[in-house]
Amino acid sequence: MAARALGPEAYAPISVLWSAVFLVTATIWIPVEQEVARLVGSRAARGEGARPVARAGARAAIEIGAPGVALVALVAIAGDGSLFDGRTGVAVALVVAVAAFAPNHLTRAALAGSGSFGRYGLCIALDSATRLGLAVALALAGVDDPVPYALAVAIAPLVPVVAFRRQWQVAAAPGPPSPPLRPHVLPLVGGQALAQVLVNGGPIAVALLAAPGEEAAAGRFLAALLIARIPLFFFQAVQSSLLPGLARLEAVGDRAGFIDLVRRLTALVVGLGVLAVAGSWALGPWAVRLGFGPAFALGRRDLALLAAAAGAVMLAHVLAHAAIALAGHVRVTAGWAVGVAVAAVVLAAGDDLVLRVELALVAGSLAAAGAHGTTLRRRLAGWSATG
Repeated sequence: MAARALGPEAYAPISVLWSAVFLVTATIWIPVEQEVARLVGSRAARGEGARPVARAGARAAIEIGAPGVALVALVAIAGDGSLFDGRTGVAVALVVAVAAFAPNHLTRAALAGSGSFGRYGLCIALDSATRLGLAVALALAGVDDPVPYALAVAIAPLVPVVAFRRQWQVAAAPGPPSPPLRPHVLPLVGGQALAQVLVNGGPIAVALLAAPGEEAAAGRFLAALLIARIPLFFFQAVQSSLLPGLARLEAVGDRAGFIDLVRRLTALVVGLGVLAVAGSWALGPWAVRLGFGPAFALGRRDLALLAAAAGAVMLAHVLAHAAIALAGHVRVTAGWAVGVAVAAVVLAAGDDLVLRVELALVAGSLAAAGAHGTTLRRRLAGWSATG
């Protein structure tokens, strides 16, 4: 809706904001969500209450998140303004959105860890519906300034927090003391920062590398990326339950069940990836024109490559979650570093701006998946030796 109301050039700051919000929030808050959900799920398997985990998660969010929010404010607001075409309001929206996603992800952790996946889905739906509803209202009102659309992105995460404000009281019964989360969360923060370069860094790379006359490229790139990554949105349903489920299997020593789940999910994401590439090649350009308008069009090759990158990222996440469930936090971070390094090498080659970003995302994601697979095999071998 924002793209249609603003056009490619004016939409470019929103495309960068969108990517930056999810790059930064996934870096800071998803590690806290993952670790809290893992511990809550593990305790549920043993019949233990998770209230101490909830408190430890809130402390970790403050200890790790406060410096992150301050850094984002420094870079986005106090910088030279080139990232958002000098629009301070969009930079402020970025800071507000990053802070707003903290209670949002803690709420998700409570829901996923306790097995309340219906409410988890509703949590995401409320966030999305609020953002979409505000964008529709702004577009129908004829608003052609990017800042109000940016603020819609910023405030939407708070709606499900209010709706599920009592969830922790229901899910977190008294239980044994929780160890500090920060030693496990910090490696995940590094891993998520690197992972998000592969997941959401594309439009930012296009915006930063664009030559004069290519200012609208970031907006077109994000439009194509959103269409090509539709399977990733469905994969979020798998991802939300994956780590708590694996943690439950690990807690009860069910190695065979653990391996079977990982194999089935690997087959699922590979199948989704193949379908996504085929669908993006056949229907992607039409879907971009339908959703965003003809000014945002990219070719079949671009859509297919972006879909391939999305499939590789899904595979990398499945293998990374399995390794994290077996306490492979540090090695998972190293695996994402391998992927980013490979992407950087590929990005440095070639002259076609969009094509080299696409190839970098594909190569980097595949490299990260390979590294995570190696880590998982080693962890499973250690489990077998100790069991």
